[in-house]
Amino acid sequence: MTRITLFLFLLCLVSSCAGVGVDMNLQKKTRAQRYFRAVYECKPLVINELAAEDIVISYPIFKQIFGKPALHGLKEVKAFSARFCSRWLDTKLTINEAVVGPDKVVLVWTFSARDSQAKEKESAKWGGITLFHFDSEGKISAELGEESAPGPIERLRDAAGHYDSASEPRAIP
Repeated sequence: MTRITLFLFLLCLVSSCAGVGVDMNLQKKTRAQRYFRAVYECKPLVINELAAEDIVISYPIFKQIFGKPALHGLKEVKAFSARFCSRWLDTKLTINEAVVGPDKVVLVWTFSARDSQAKEKESAKWGGITLFHFDSEGKISAELGEESAPGPIERLRDAAGHYDSASEPRAIP
């Protein structure tokens, strides 16, 4: 009887731990998505809540725009968010995929907006893949991304405009 009790105890323990891992992954996914939307839809209070004080953001275009490859610290990130939001109007951010790991989340996303600096307020659309790292307190410590136009999801769409995320990747001519 003791072995059965021990087995049931261990089974319950393992099941509980697995559930905790799933819950933590869901929390990280939700945090990454909320943070990403907050930065690119200008919600500084949410940025404060979810980002680490020493956060780092890096995208290839930063070198061209800012003269440096990354932004460092919460203050710089919020200033970037405010400038970004003042430039882009009627924003639409779509998160197409989310992949969660033990201390990271990857988002595949698409962004569209009208450029307030363009004469005709023309629309622009691009997408990307962004990796988020978390610190020991569950705050986002790094946002490392790649972006392109068209974005990753658009490149996978077939001629009919259909994309099935469950299908096998295929070569696009």
